[in-house]
Amino acid sequence: MGASEPLLRRHDWVWLRQDWQRHLRSPLEPLAHAELTDWLAGERPLVVTRRLPGDSLDDLRLGFARPGRWRIALHLSVNAIARLSLSPSPLEVLGDAPGDWRERLDWLAALGCEQRVPMGVYGSLAWQHFAGSANSQYLTCQSDLDLLFMPSSWTAVERLMKELIASEGCPPGPRLDGEIILPDGGGVAWRELAARPPKVLVKAIDSVELRPFAALPLLFERRSA
Repeated sequence: MGASEPLLRRHDWVWLRQDWQRHLRSPLEPLAHAELTDWLAGERPLVVTRRLPGDSLDDLRLGFARPGRWRIALHLSVNAIARLSLSPSPLEVLGDAPGDWRERLDWLAALGCEQRVPMGVYGSLAWQHFAGSANSQYLTCQSDLDLLFMPSSWTAVERLMKELIASEGCPPGPRLDGEIILPDGGGVAWRELAARPPKVLVKAIDSVELRPFAALPLLFERRSA
């Protein structure tokens, strides 16, 4: 990736170099290694997860999901990265979604354009999208639609939450879950934010912390100043 470390965010997607095994910092179990090798042979990505205490900026933590909630965790050097990408948009994953999800995805794409709020899809639908034609079924009737919302102002956050709350229970489609991404890269569950508690849980690439709800609008004000 060059001399400087790449900007990593939770839920980003990473394609590894062919020599990724040289950059492992923790060993893999044989079964996990075999599953992972098969997945990567199809030029498919892995998802960025939170660093652990003691990790440095050149530590890379990735997750690999298999159907049935089986998860594999990888610990590598950032030098293993060949390419880095944001989560796919609702329209990008439309063809991989169940038929009764597509109206909701179309609505989300239109909402993002109207509100000028970029959106990304993660979780089961994203894994289904990247699996492509592989014989893997990540989605079930209990699956949520996991979304990342990236508003540029607190006003946009307020409008977005109002629309999401109003859409609750509107068939057809899955339950909407996910996070609103703050200007400093932290993520807050939109349902928690909509409840307006005194403090909210903020998850970032290298931390998890409780912050005062009242401090969040100030982050957007500082960015626009």
